[in-house]
Amino acid sequence: MPLPEHELLQLYYDQRLSMQQIANQYGCSVNKVVYWMQRYSIARRGSADAMYAYRNSTGDPFTIRMPATPAEWKLFGIGIGLYMGEGSKKKPYRVALANTDPVVHRVFIHFLEQFCGVNRAQLSAELNIYAEQDVAATID
Repeated sequence: MPLPEHELLQLYYDQRLSMQQIANQYGCSVNKVVYWMQRYSIARRGSADAMYAYRNSTGDPFTIRMPATPAEWKLFGIGIGLYMGEGSKKKPYRVALANTDPVVHRVFIHFLEQFCGVNRAQLSAELNIYAEQDVAATID
């Protein structure tokens, strides 16, 4: 039984189902889904995109709102610059900023709230104090 192209496109791209989930829905093997996707020249997701789609089945949880005013563009540029220059990109699902200046953190938090939709209540902080730093001043 052929799998209709429009249904495959809808299930795979619109509903973001995996090939295994599509196979389960049709009661067939994954190989059959692969065959029909190849036959219709439907591009398949890479492993990273497939895992992202699996973990975020209701859609992309992270969207960036683009700035609308010159002042917003300034904050946006500062926020992106801080992330690129001082942000941690090693752990998935985590954004970290290495800086002890509280003004820098306030600006970055404002950027996250305004453009990334981050809720302040979801934020946590860790403070790394090095031996050469004044502990009391750094905590303040």
